[in-house]
Amino acid sequence: MTEQKKIQPGSIETHDIPTIYVNHAQLTMSYHELRIYLSEASPKKITLGNAKIPTETSIIPKASILMTPEFGKALLDAIKSSVDQYETQFGQIRKKPNERPPKP
Repeated sequence: MTEQKKIQPGSIETHDIPTIYVNHAQLTMSYHELRIYLSEASPKKITLGNAKIPTETSIIPKASILMTPEFGKALLDAIKSSVDQYETQFGQIRKKPNERPPKP
């Protein structure tokens, strides 16, 4: 029997975990589960030397994450906490270009 490495509580071995880039998400739900479809959105076509914003986007599916609603709520809380910590350390996360920041 092989010996398993002991992992410290609150830590995770990241050695062989695949990393994917995503910039698009779509969520679906039922009474029993939440599903997050993660994708990469990119322009279908770009023209070199042209400053126009691409109008057509290609959505390339990367992963689907399925979870219980209870875990989804816990994940939401964990992400909110991490975003709050990020903004405390690095400043407010920028808004989309067409969104205006909140008035002070």
